[in-house]
Amino acid sequence: MKALLVVLSVLFALAPVAGQERTDPWSDDFFARAIVGSWTGTGVVYGNDVELTRTWERDLGDHFLRADMHVSMSGGSFRALGYWRRVGDSRYEITWMDEMGESQTFHAARDPSTKQVTTYYVEDGDEGAEWRRLVYRIVGDNAYEELMFRESADGWEQLAEFKFRRDAN
Repeated sequence: MKALLVVLSVLFALAPVAGQERTDPWSDDFFARAIVGSWTGTGVVYGNDVELTRTWERDLGDHFLRADMHVSMSGGSFRALGYWRRVGDSRYEITWMDEMGESQTFHAARDPSTKQVTTYYVEDGDEGAEWRRLVYRIVGDNAYEELMFRESADGWEQLAEFKFRRDAN
């Protein structure tokens, strides 16, 4: 009887822990709250008109934001995936993979005062490796922008601007 009471006591003590829900890792993240959904965009990159789609969703037990990216232009199409993981109050680690077999990991920082997230990464350019900057800017409940820059001797040269609208459900 004493053993049964001990077992029951342990089970009752653990019951609230087992029934507790995990806290939402994205609840205080303005970017994650705003960006999840399906988006359609247009823009110009290297003088080419492009059409884009982005689907942002939580993935793998809500530990990651998954960005599924498609780009279509006159010369063909391109697809990539990005997995975003929070690594602090205002930072992310992003793993990028594309259909050409390329992948890289880089970091981003968010700024609630400007409603934007900025990433820096290295890409092979005409003159070898060069720094790039990509800015994600929330511009409304149903709109965001992606701005791409290349580091130059005079500062940051803008290469592309993509404007996205949220798709209707």
